[in-house]
Amino acid sequence: ARLSALELLQKVTNRIPGMVYQFRLRPDGSSHLPYVSEGIRDVYHVQPEDVQHDDRILFKFTHPDDYQELLASLEESANNLTPWRHEYRTKFKDGLVRWLYGSAVPEREEDGAILWHGFIEDITDRKANEEQLRKLSQAVEQSPEGVVITDTHANIEYVNSAFEQSTGLKREEVIGKNPIILECGKTPDYSY
Repeated sequence: ARLSALELLQKVTNRIPGMVYQFRLRPDGSSHLPYVSEGIRDVYHVQPEDVQHDDRILFKFTHPDDYQELLASLEESANNLTPWRHEYRTKFKDGLVRWLYGSAVPEREEDGAILWHGFIEDITDRKANEEQLRKLSQAVEQSPEGVVITDTHANIEYVNSAFEQSTGLKREEVIGKNPIILECGKTPDYSY
């Protein structure tokens, strides 16, 4: 049997991680999601029908520290009809905090409403990885030992501050060069 356009859309969007949606901001300031994929269950822990006519429940899950910034980003997108892209946190009653990334494109409707078409995905794992990388990077940069990172062709990609202090060479002098540069005469023998 051949699927209708709506059935096909639902079948495709329900298999995409995160949620695909339409978000409508009515002229009176109220909003709703006329269409949302089944992914809303995983992202916001609500049913699609819970937001079809009124989406206030979703804003209740916005982390208090991110609420005003989220509203401001939506307002800017609505006022300028520019794409909306935003990272923000949700916080559920059980204390669970999740990071979300949303992206949508707005268009003005004849009645003055703004309708966005977009997606929201859970990026909590990515944010945790970024935090780990930030901590590792900070630890390497603050290490008292000189650290040199090269690519597979032995070209220097990174050196930390301790490297600069112990060798007398500045980052900009060594990035892209082979560690053989350490034999330049500036580097004390004990450091080399």
